[in-house]
Amino acid sequence: MTKTTKKQPEVKFAPSDLGKYISRLQHPIDVSNGVNEAQSVIISIIDENWAIYADWILYERVPLININKYPYNTPKFQSRRRKAKILAHQIDLCKDCYDSFKGIKTQYESPMHYWLALMQERKNYEIELSFSQNSTSTKASYVSGWRSLLTTLQKHKKVPEVPPLHKVFFAYCLDLAWHPKRKSDKRKKFKDRLWEPFFIMIREYADYCEKNKKLKRVREDNNKLLILDRGRPQAFRYKIVTNTE
Repeated sequence: MTKTTKKQPEVKFAPSDLGKYISRLQHPIDVSNGVNEAQSVIISIIDENWAIYADWILYERVPLININKYPYNTPKFQSRRRKAKILAHQIDLCKDCYDSFKGIKTQYESPMHYWLALMQERKNYEIELSFSQNSTSTKASYVSGWRSLLTTLQKHKKVPEVPPLHKVFFAYCLDLAWHPKRKSDKRKKFKDRLWEPFFIMIREYADYCEKNKKLKRVREDNNKLLILDRGRPQAFRYKIVTNTE
């Protein structure tokens, strides 16, 4: 009789400083100066989103929480899990980049420190888009942005037009995946283990957002909150709409 061996779950990178940097990611943005009431509400929404992402990221690294209980089983938490998986996966990508490129070590004390800088850049970029008077970021354009990112990285193998730190980060990842001077077995390992799964997560998140009828895009305009969906922008009432991205 052949004895079957139970497949062990994949052990994900969970460094000792994980909690410290997750906690920093959850810090609310200081709104004491220079923002109006509507902008303050947007910052509160984004702060809340990122606090939930951080909870899910911690679970993805150290799955010791019972996610069948409150608040993880609520629609608000569940709707943010897919994006949090993308952000958590970047921890592994950052580790490979940190281990492979000396330039990162001169700026950041650890892979998690590098990852936190990327997350803070993304969070601030989301706020900038919401504050932009020229923003036309509807739900459709939001989904299109994720699909465009996927196409640029996966099909064209080029660095996308993204904020500065992310542009360098994606350049590092493309180098690890495709640079001919790297050993083919190492390139394949990086692609199979990290790069292709990253694309799958992005595709699944874009599909989810496209099908999610409750998802709204919100921005500020002259101290007013507006929903950008179809047609003309509509007034946004924060107490009614809570499932924002």
